[in-house]
Amino acid sequence: MGARFYNKYGNNSSSDASLVVLNSTDDFKKWYLELYDMSMFSDTDIAALLNDEKPQEYPCIPLVFDKSEDIIYISTELAKCLSGQLKTEI
Repeated sequence: MGARFYNKYGNNSSSDASLVVLNSTDDFKKWYLELYDMSMFSDTDIAALLNDEKPQEYPCIPLVFDKSEDIIYISTELAKCLSGQLKTEI
């Protein structure tokens, strides 16, 4: 898909071909807090940020193209549809 995935310990991008599927708010919180260093913020600020950044529906797949940009969330149904279309094109 062209997305770059970031290791959880820094800003190094990798080309791992793994996808993250978020099935719940708890999955999102764990994933997001591994992606970004929030140690300098209060729990209240983190909770507010997580509320603002969370996906609208689950399950979904987060696409991170650049850590300084917005995260795009796509539904698993859209991903299945796109992968089916790619299979027919190849």
